[in-house]
Amino acid sequence: MKFLPAKAHKVHPRFDLQSYMFLAQTQALSPQQILALTALWERWHPLLKAYTLGEKKGYLLVFLDHAVELEMEEEWKQSQEQAFLNEALAQSMIMGTLRLFIPDLTTAKCAPLPEPNKILKRSLAKIGITLTNQGTFGYKYATLTHYPWKAGCDKCFLRPTCPKKLGLGSRQTYVTSGAAPLS
Repeated sequence: MKFLPAKAHKVHPRFDLQSYMFLAQTQALSPQQILALTALWERWHPLLKAYTLGEKKGYLLVFLDHAVELEMEEEWKQSQEQAFLNEALAQSMIMGTLRLFIPDLTTAKCAPLPEPNKILKRSLAKIGITLTNQGTFGYKYATLTHYPWKAGCDKCFLRPTCPKKLGLGSRQTYVTSGAAPLS
């Protein structure tokens, strides 16, 4: 049975305040908010995972551990405003990590989801991640894309239901490809 070797990477994305503010749909943050976000970034950093699958060609997987999802579920119950801001931080962390591997995402802003296939599904299963035929893998804060990167909607499995195509991009509670909400 063929599979792609997986390599875990230690990553240290920088906190991109401009990207965060775009995702959080805000134009101003207080010093206290910035300090709280920085502390949350530092706390979540050990829960950030990045894998490349394959050698010369393959895939890039970036996700935050389920502990972040559980924390966010509680946050949504306590303060929807704060939860929205914190969720934008999770998205910023994922995108910042993607940019470490794929600098072109700074301008392209899209990481096409590859079509689920047997080899990809088998390869992800080796690291404990199940990929469905619908392109989801049970992590809310996650992205799976081609690596080296392949730009363009024609490369994306989500093409027919793309949030950007449907005009939902800014209304999504999460916008990273391959992510699935917890039930």
